[in-house]
Amino acid sequence: MSQTSIYREQTPYQYHQRVVTTHPPRTGLIIGIIIAVVIVIIIIIVVIILLVNNNGKAATACTSTAQCASGQVCNLGTGFCVTCLSNANCAGTTPYCNTTNNTCVSCLADSNCTGTTPHCNTSTGTCVACATNADCTTVTASRCNTSTNTCMACSTNSDCSNLPATPACNGGTCVACTSAANCSTSGPTGGQGQCNLTTHVCQECNAPGDCPTISGNPIISCTGGLCVYTIPVT
Repeated sequence: MSQTSIYREQTPYQYHQRVVTTHPPRTGLIIGIIIAVVIVIIIIIVVIILLVNNNGKAATACTSTAQCASGQVCNLGTGFCVTCLSNANCAGTTPYCNTTNNTCVSCLADSNCTGTTPHCNTSTGTCVACATNADCTTVTASRCNTSTNTCMACSTNSDCSNLPATPACNGGTCVACTSAANCSTSGPTGGQGQCNLTTHVCQECNAPGDCPTISGNPIISCTGGLCVYTIPVT
């Protein structure tokens, strides 16, 4: 409610009356505007959800499936026609119902996929070759391209981490080693601590100098990647 105050001020000749009107803060108006905006946003979100759940088509209100177009059923929970409510409403190449968005898809889990596309991309509901690197198990295609969901050649050692026996990437192929750092130095004669840079396999030695010395001063040689000790005949 507005309030009015009256002030009198005196000049040398007469009094002047000045009326000052004050207004309360417009809090109520601001709150009303905010509520209206929130309501509009909620309506927009509901419309978007209904369109998504109906494959982008204008949603049709219903109280029974008889009121829906062919291939649709009535979702009594929302009061709108949708593509499916269960697997019973789906068939052909999309036999499973994604009940989150009420659409028929090719898969919901890996168990729904076979052959060369044994994994399910749950975001798209389609069977694909891979979803992560763990799904790629060949040395020439150990990395999953998540944009195309296909297995591709490695580009770094991390792309081979899912293949413990071949943890190093060499020219697009996962190999046992590209340096001695990939090879173990444990074992009775030093283990397979050297990397054969031609075959990219770990072995005991590339040269006699890679072999540990032992008592008896034998002649040391490296044959076929193995340390050979020969005791001279005296």
